[in-house]
Amino acid sequence: MFEEIKIPSTKNTFYIKVWLKTYELKVWDTVEKDEIYIECRWANLSQPYPKNDLHIFLKDIPWMIEDHQSEKKDSLFQIRLTAKQKLTLEKNAIDSWYKYVSDFIKEKCITK
Repeated sequence: MFEEIKIPSTKNTFYIKVWLKTYELKVWDTVEKDEIYIECRWANLSQPYPKNDLHIFLKDIPWMIEDHQSEKKDSLFQIRLTAKQKLTLEKNAIDSWYKYVSDFIKEKCITK
């Protein structure tokens, strides 16, 4: 009458060190024999993966975490300006067709 539900029985947690931080990686066995389930929110991953390739994945995951974390815009840069300098900076951004001053600064100072 009822279908048997197989719940993954084994959950392993790995800790991956990238830069000076440690990130959590969870790996579950699945109902499929040749498949595992991987979850690493730090690399934006939550998916099945071939069990035979786990050793390859474990070598690549630090790079995946690094890539995902480096794309986050969570660093703040502050600068002190006079009111006149601020107005000049805002005017230059508007004159160059930038919607935001931060985009203007990034384009002029960071982009090669």
